[in-house]
Amino acid sequence: MFDADEDYTQRLKQIRKHLKDNDVTAFVYLFPDSKGAGELEILLMKLANWQDKAFFLSCYKVYMNCLKQGMPNQTEDFRAPDHKDMFQAYHSFFRQGAINFYDETLWNFSSADAQPLKDFLTPFVQSQP
Repeated sequence: MFDADEDYTQRLKQIRKHLKDNDVTAFVYLFPDSKGAGELEILLMKLANWQDKAFFLSCYKVYMNCLKQGMPNQTEDFRAPDHKDMFQAYHSFFRQGAINFYDETLWNFSSADAQPLKDFLTPFVQSQP
């Protein structure tokens, strides 16, 4: 399981080549949905439980736009916030300490956005009686 990053097709080719070169057979899932570009944090923000927390998204978008306007070109010393930063801010704002993916006040794993990952993982998980 890897981030697809900016180019899903290129990333998949890169991973398959690495597996082949090392004589490894494996199933590959690329976040966020194993179909397109992105990263784990994009999926996590789609799975965020926004009930009673929508204000955070609005505020964060204003924050990102403000920084991008003040800094037209990214440099090595400074870069505009991205989805990884947004995920960290979301979790830090609503919970202190270690990331807890079992906290239903933060995460909605019943979301349709979780289905591609569930479909990928299902064959590898034994059924519980």
